[in-house]
Amino acid sequence: MATITKTIGTTARDYSTITLWEADLDNDTPYDAGDDAIGECYADSDFGNGSADEAIVFNGGGTLGLNSIELTVASADRHLGIAGNGVRILLSGTSQYVANIVTNIIIDWIEIDCNAQHNRTGFLIAPDINVNLIHPMLHGSVVTSLYSNLWGIDVGSNLDATVNIVRAIVYSLDASAYRSATGIRSSTTDASAQINFLNCTVHNIKAHPSDATRVGYCYEFKDYANRKIQNCIGTDPTGTANACYNVSAPVNSVVDHNLASDTTASGAGSLNSKTSANQYISTVVGSENLHLKTGADAIDAGTDLVATPTGIEIDIDGLDINADSSNDPWDMGADEFVGAPPAGTWPHNPLGHPLMGSFGGLL
Repeated sequence: MATITKTIGTTARDYSTITLWEADLDNDTPYDAGDDAIGECYADSDFGNGSADEAIVFNGGGTLGLNSIELTVASADRHLGIAGNGVRILLSGTSQYVANIVTNIIIDWIEIDCNAQHNRTGFLIAPDINVNLIHPMLHGSVVTSLYSNLWGIDVGSNLDATVNIVRAIVYSLDASAYRSATGIRSSTTDASAQINFLNCTVHNIKAHPSDATRVGYCYEFKDYANRKIQNCIGTDPTGTANACYNVSAPVNSVVDHNLASDTTASGAGSLNSKTSANQYISTVVGSENLHLKTGADAIDAGTDLVATPTGIEIDIDGLDINADSSNDPWDMGADEFVGAPPAGTWPHNPLGHPLMGSFGGLL
């Protein structure tokens, strides 16, 4: 069986949209049963910008019998934790979701810029599938309807599978006019589901300010044994009812080495009541840069997750943390701080570190 890589972009690529690539996953002309299908995106122009927003249902490949599916980004076109710096889906209208994931898949390095549009869910992960969502970035959704809440990444109910949310950056989700909002959540009540939130950064999640039934969470999860929330940062949720972590004293979940701007980070090595401005390079709305700044409390405060799950050792700038022992102990959040960069470079100069290639399959 073969690995089949198809390019996605608007300049002489195999497909002009992600939707078109996904629609071909059960086509027996490019693929055979047992193949590994890779879609490699290029930042030729923004996806979905204009009248034809991308609202992708990832459900292909099962009929043909593909071995694995991966949607990734060419190494030179990754966002590196900065909005608009790489491949992004840019919304121009409201939608229920941007990516509805209902098949086993790896998705990495995709930015969703909600562009102040009402997008109920960025990444919606359906029941009974295995998903690695790695280095996603999502921001800028604003609720404009009384009848819908706002979720950045939503792992659906009754899931009996493994879902890894790895080094995600989610920020500036605003439901304050009407409803509830959560950056990354798992609503499943299936105790057998393995749900992992690892080295993620969530900031500035806004719920309704005067309705106590509306909640604003950075992270939301059920307290079951098969949950792990480690090395995460949650800062500045707002609303009448709000919390960085909705379970402040979990008994069954593995929750440790997390940071909160309130007092809801629990477990060994966790840090509470930390000011967001002391963690990030910039919290200015519209110019956010959630890389860690010099002196951040999150630096060297994480636990070493080695190389499990896939991609955890690669930070948001493409730095392989395990390649250099000077990165021990690990930091909290999507970024690994490596010191002040030379003038005119990103906090981690990607030219100075190996960039991540294809993951090649699910765990």
